[in-house]
Amino acid sequence: MPADQFKRVIEKYIPPASVNQVIELFRSEPIQLKIQRARKSKFGDYRSPRGTHGHRISINADLNPYAFLITLIHEFAHYLVYLDHKHKVKPHGVQWKLAFMNVMNPFLNEKVFPQDVLKELTKHMKNPKASSCSDPRLFAVLKKYDNKDVLHLRDINTGEVFKLGKRVFQKGEKLRTRYKCLDLQKEKYYLVNEFAEINRIKVS
Repeated sequence: MPADQFKRVIEKYIPPASVNQVIELFRSEPIQLKIQRARKSKFGDYRSPRGTHGHRISINADLNPYAFLITLIHEFAHYLVYLDHKHKVKPHGVQWKLAFMNVMNPFLNEKVFPQDVLKELTKHMKNPKASSCSDPRLFAVLKKYDNKDVLHLRDINTGEVFKLGKRVFQKGEKLRTRYKCLDLQKEKYYLVNEFAEINRIKVS
């Protein structure tokens, strides 16, 4: 994708102060970037060359600018690790952590991120996890900048009934970052992430 076209696309999704840095990052890299419709299972992914396809990165279109940028750098780090190690190392092992930290470091400033996000992101980058969802404090502060009106499991009271996908649960006690919830159809308990996006069900 030509640089001017790439800029027109990417500047719609990331913080303004990061646009030029991101363009430079991707300028000479043979990566196809795809803005994807929302996926509940992941924010983005990297796919190595296969068949007629080259390197591909996809990012969910519904992410706020700060989450989008973090996810983009996360996946770019996977690309760098593949160049050096192919599939011979763990997806989120030491090599990926180092690549992620090195690429993210120039973006860690108040021109790119608001102070609250920067504070939690800086902590997160000391030992980055496989996903920002795995870091409750970072995930919570990023959620503040979402434009959509979303209800999370943590927002409802214990004992309330909610729908997650096609299944109906009753919220139970909290165990660290997850809640013990009862599947009302199967009559079994499951641990559900506190930031799971749910629909509240009113019981008469």
